[in-house]
Amino acid sequence: MPRRHLPPESVHAQRWMVSYADFMTLMFAFFVVLYAASSINDDKFEQMSQMFVGVFEQPAAMNLPQDIQSLISDLQESLQLEQTAEKAEMSDESVVLQQQLTELLKTSLNQPRVNLRQLPNYWQIELPADYIFIGKSATISPEGEYLLSKMADVFERIPNFIDIEVFTDNQVLESNPWRLAGQQGMAILQLLVLDDVSPLRLAAVNYGPFQPIASNDDEDGQSINRRVLFLIHETRESVDRIQTVTDEHLSANPKQ
Repeated sequence: MPRRHLPPESVHAQRWMVSYADFMTLMFAFFVVLYAASSINDDKFEQMSQMFVGVFEQPAAMNLPQDIQSLISDLQESLQLEQTAEKAEMSDESVVLQQQLTELLKTSLNQPRVNLRQLPNYWQIELPADYIFIGKSATISPEGEYLLSKMADVFERIPNFIDIEVFTDNQVLESNPWRLAGQQGMAILQLLVLDDVSPLRLAAVNYGPFQPIASNDDEDGQSINRRVLFLIHETRESVDRIQTVTDEHLSANPKQ
């Protein structure tokens, strides 16, 4: 007859005692908390509760050390003083520029239809193209060379960026309506550079016949539409913008 084998005793036969001990420990802690809560001062408990509520409901505020607050205040004051000084310097430069351009207008450009205007951020000198070029060509006349040389004397001494905008009438015979204005702009640039105006501060803008300010139905209107504008910027924003773009291209495409 086969023997009956008893099942092996579990290694963890007494494990329930561990769980029971943990449960009793929790119960003991629970009753300790209840006893403490029953004997605590009600006013102090309420104050403690309100303190915790305030901590969780209100955003945390960072109290900076006094030294850091003082440093921030000094930096702000220094920045304000620097901005004020820059504005004062720009104002002084603008006054000097106005005086130079006004003197130029009185002495060398004192002719009909020559205008000097102050616009936001720049000064504008308007010249009829007929004062600069021979007929409807890109050849600068002797009178035009004289006017441009006098303007170059002023432009050479100032650090301002200068845009040259060229406009024509709609009677251009060439198939490309921008060609004549482009050639005229390049001729002006070349003469100014020969008179020692820095090419880094010069740019030509070609509008062709597409920005008329008078009717092109007669010669008087056409003559008014043929004009050249010199825009003298009061700030360095244009130069800084171009320099930033140039630096970005150079950094993106370093020379091998």
